Amino acid sequence: MPIPIDADAPPRPLFDTAATRRIERAALSRVPPGTLVRRAGLEVARLALALRPDAQRVWVAAGPGNNGADGLEAAARLQAAGVRVTVHLVAERARLGAEARDALARALAA
Repeated sequence: MPIPIDADAPPRPLFDTAATRRIERAALSRVPPGTLVRRAGLEVARLALALRPDAQRVWVAAGPGNNGADGLEAAARLQAAGVRVTVHLVAERARLGAEARDALARALAA
């Protein structure tokens, strides 16, 4: 039986913010620190290369939170793959979380 779709209804997220945070905490509790950031950054880099295998330059904007850490990790992976990467860090280094600081160190080393 098909599910009726109301085209005029506003979109709703699959999970609200509280549920998303619970899911993320549960995932983080099962792996060593930094694992999710490394996985996310790797997958972002893979997607970027899949979408633009001929890309020679990439620009990454990264903030102080976990998504910023993912972007920094992606920058490190892309740089290691031979892509010239420019990162715009939209945060003071002193305000970066531990995982973002680690990802920034990997990006700078790459």
